Amino acid sequence: MRSARNAKRIRRIQGGDAPGRQDRSIVALTRSAIASGVISGELAKTVRQWAKLWRLPELPGGITIRQNARLRSTLARWVIESNCVEVSTRFFERCRDHREILCHELAHAVAVRISGRVVRPHGPEWCDLMRKAGFEPKAHCTSDRRVRASTSDFRAQLVFEHRCPICHAVRYGRKSVKSWRCVECVNAGLPGHLIIRVVPRDGAVL
Repeated sequence: MRSARNAKRIRRIQGGDAPGRQDRSIVALTRSAIASGVISGELAKTVRQWAKLWRLPELPGGITIRQNARLRSTLARWVIESNCVEVSTRFFERCRDHREILCHELAHAVAVRISGRVVRPHGPEWCDLMRKAGFEPKAHCTSDRRVRASTSDFRAQLVFEHRCPICHAVRYGRKSVKSWRCVECVNAGLPGHLIIRVVPRDGAVL
């Protein structure tokens, strides 16, 4: 009985039985939060519910959302220093998954608060938080575009992700570039080293 109630609550947080309508509402409220600096309405309620599931009720306090037009290859990211979720222009162009994308980034925030900056970006701590919120943990969000399945095109669909383990800034390249550094972290006096791995071209890392 308890598991059924939990499942019902998680389904409600995820958007219930009308994900398209709920996503449009989340998009509108995200725009409002960017313009006003205040997270309100259904979006604020959703964040509070996630915070309760994660046993971190103070999470909503001080969190802001802003748009970063310079984000080209990533849909969103969590910026530790400013306690802020940055979303790209492509975030608003998507037809779905907005709630999951925001949950993804806030789970990064909670993982860092609980385990410190040494926590792996998509490690077991983050995965556990996503599951508690009712989402399957995944580092990539499937593109709205149809992915070609031809084997001969497989290599062309792969790129090298260069991710900062501190602020989660992401840069992509057709090859591994070990000399690249995170500009924001370098400007803050940190080494700015990036973690490099191969990812699908059509899957934007969050």
